[in-house]
Amino acid sequence: MSWLSKLLRPKLFRRTPAPDQNPDSIDTLLKLVADAQTAGAETSEHLAQALSEAGLKALGNGRPAHAARALTEADRFGFRAPELHYNIALALSRSGQSEAAAEAFARAQSDGPRDRAADSFALRNAYACAGLSLSDYRQMAENWAVHHVPQSPPRPPVSARGSHQPLKVGLLSGRFHRHAVGFLAVGALEHIDPDRLELHLFNNSRLSDDYTERFKAIAASWHDIRALEDDAAAQLIRNQSLDLLIDMGGHSAGGRLGVVMQRPAPVQAKWAGGQHGTTGVPALDYFVSDAISTPPAHDAFFTEAVIRLPHSYACYAPPPDAPPVTPLPAQEHDKVTFGCFNNIAKISAQTKEMWAAILHQVPSSRLVLKHAALNEGETRDRVRAEFAAYGVTPDQLILREPTGHQTHLGAYSDIDISLDPVPWNGCVTTCESLWMGVPVVTLPGEAFCHRHSASFLSTAGLTDWIAGSSEDYVAKAVAAANNLNRLSELRANLRSQLAASPLCDGEAFAQAFVDTCRRMVETEVG
Repeated sequence: MSWLSKLLRPKLFRRTPAPDQNPDSIDTLLKLVADAQTAGAETSEHLAQALSEAGLKALGNGRPAHAARALTEADRFGFRAPELHYNIALALSRSGQSEAAAEAFARAQSDGPRDRAADSFALRNAYACAGLSLSDYRQMAENWAVHHVPQSPPRPPVSARGSHQPLKVGLLSGRFHRHAVGFLAVGALEHIDPDRLELHLFNNSRLSDDYTERFKAIAASWHDIRALEDDAAAQLIRNQSLDLLIDMGGHSAGGRLGVVMQRPAPVQAKWAGGQHGTTGVPALDYFVSDAISTPPAHDAFFTEAVIRLPHSYACYAPPPDAPPVTPLPAQEHDKVTFGCFNNIAKISAQTKEMWAAILHQVPSSRLVLKHAALNEGETRDRVRAEFAAYGVTPDQLILREPTGHQTHLGAYSDIDISLDPVPWNGCVTTCESLWMGVPVVTLPGEAFCHRHSASFLSTAGLTDWIAGSSEDYVAKAVAAANNLNRLSELRANLRSQLAASPLCDGEAFAQAFVDTCRRMVETEVG
């Protein structure tokens, strides 16, 4: 056995520091690749296993770019494990490489066996990729169901409660805390009249904060289901004799579609949280939306019946500790700063092309990107190189790492105008930008999650920030940058405008939400 083969024996590798303790461990392994190629099959096998283990550790420790390199090399060396290609796809997606991730997911799915959670991630990743139609998304969701949904159990009888008070409604989520679900739901739910609607919450998370306490305060009952298997969780929900169960997780992390599939309530609906487009799950009867997020012509592309709220599908509850709005930075620094604090996996080629055009047309302007994936040097280098291909110079691009939520909101003090990515727009990121006085230029697409910002901007009375084409998007951003007095005035008044709009009117939203819940139940009773 060669010295290299001895070094790479799995037993020895497991005694080396984990990548979070020694970030160079993967680089060290990669330097051995050339020697391993000439040292024989056994050595290559050991190196492949070592790279796979290092990649998984890096992925678990928040270093997806490192993980993608290690796992890709393990694959090239012939390492075989059912989950390898899924892990490669996950690492690529988390490091912001959506198109490459889609290819890796497709390979994983063709090689089999299929994994339910990973296929859900693949479905979410697809919404960041260009060139897909609403028909494609429905087909992908239905394909997910073919592989992962067992034969649906019979629908429980719909109670006569549908015509009485109060309606018993369950909410199922792993995000009852400071998360999109919290920010888009709790402010309205706190206004629900308990004599009209009784809320029972089923929590799938160990996280707890001030928003969790707000959710608990409105719950007629609170149930932690994180430790329960799907069967047991479904039976727990069934025992509550609900009229309606609302899923607030969908295909996202923390979702429990395995519970929803078992039909623990007679009427089931999808609402805020992991809401990208149709779920494909037969046991979900309704998809709660609005007329902008889901125009009537889009109904045919949902397996659920689309039901619409009168304004936006959600209601923003700003965090009470948000920093104050600051004066327009461009007037102090004599340069316009654009920003995007979205997941960099949403930054498509079309997005980069539009942003580059804006930077070229606004002298001395710059663009700030802020996201967790920018914590890794190789991701920062890749993003800079991708923008450089569109003529964006290093001094025009500022890349920032993640921070705590209050500091994250405070970072908008440096931003004059937010730029929405396409095709997948911002969601709570858009609301946060507006709350911090920073308007958002958006270009809506076709899918539900491609139209979040258009819905929020319309509800807030900011329709002039919604573009109709790529050219219009660029023109709107450039025009705004060239009228700093108007931009400064808007910044000073934007928070109060948002607070007074239906987007933050929890009381009105709550009444419409209760009416919508009753309509779903009574339709099924009828």
